[in-house]
Amino acid sequence: MMFYPKRVGLIVPSSNTTLEVDFYRSIKKGATIHTTRMYLEVVTRANERKMIREDLPRSVDLIKTLRPDVIVFGCTSGGALGGLGHDQKIASMIEKRSKVKCITVLSSVVHELKKVGCRKIGVLTPYIFAVNEDIRESLTQAGFKVDFIRGMGIVDNTEVGRIPPSEICRFAKKILPPFRHAQALFFSCTNWRALEALHQLKKEFKVPIITSSQAVIGAVKNFLAI
Repeated sequence: MMFYPKRVGLIVPSSNTTLEVDFYRSIKKGATIHTTRMYLEVVTRANERKMIREDLPRSVDLIKTLRPDVIVFGCTSGGALGGLGHDQKIASMIEKRSKVKCITVLSSVVHELKKVGCRKIGVLTPYIFAVNEDIRESLTQAGFKVDFIRGMGIVDNTEVGRIPPSEICRFAKKILPPFRHAQALFFSCTNWRALEALHQLKKEFKVPIITSSQAVIGAVKNFLAI
């Protein structure tokens, strides 16, 4: 009998240069990663709404042709537009259109945060204020107290992907001293290289740390049992 690796269909914003790499490094056998893209260069709420409205359906139609075992909606902030219900609607639309299980980043993050048993969390992002507020609202709806949320204020998504892990660590160390009572930290954005910074972040901050990429990759591994 021939063995065929499981297939992961990954849907990301066109300017995302990080999540695919994180998947490749984290899933080395048992599955292959196949990507399609939605046009996005500037991360604002208006642009993300347009991306989801105009490009997501076409992306689903493309990715389903490879007959994936699971589809990932790989955009944290795009899922958070309007709260948890919006993320759930995206997953439902993808599953209805493709007849394939969909895993979203936001749902994966909520699962990981609940698993570590912390309710008071701090959030760091590369985003601007308005995008941060969607993240805050979504996590609040999931039952968490967002003790603080701070972003780098970057809208150019290509620039987000160019931020080295060392700079993410510096940003966190600058922001976090007044907020060390947070029970867990969430580093949001699949294009932010926070997964690469995770080892150093865990040395600096003695609380559970979740990143967008870490959470969704873990969810995919669990679903595919790999």
